[in-house]
Amino acid sequence: MNAGTSTTTVAITNSIYLLYKHPKALSKLREELDAAAGTAEVPSSGELAHLPYLLACIEESLSVQPASSFGIPRIVPKGGRGVVSQFIDEDATVQFRHTLCQEIQTWRIRRDSSQNDGSRGTRRK
Repeated sequence: MNAGTSTTTVAITNSIYLLYKHPKALSKLREELDAAAGTAEVPSSGELAHLPYLLACIEESLSVQPASSFGIPRIVPKGGRGVVSQFIDEDATVQFRHTLCQEIQTWRIRRDSSQNDGSRGTRRK
């Protein structure tokens, strides 16, 4: 086995699972993929790299259910944020496993360019 195969498998599985749990997101993604494919059976890898909703789905899936059992360090934005019923001051670095966040029960595309300023990694409040 090559390095990264396990986390790649988990990431893809999580993405597919979340999409099927949220049919509206899956439908919107299928529309984007169909439009990109045109007359071809599947879009090219070059075309896939430029599909904003696909990228938003992947990034949101990795955010909600990371492939790694270790948390990804994140810097708390200006004004601070509530995280799992605790207030965290701005500029603090936080890192926790997603399994500790049982309060997170919804999945939504927060990086969809139609719902924010279009910059990747921007979250809605």
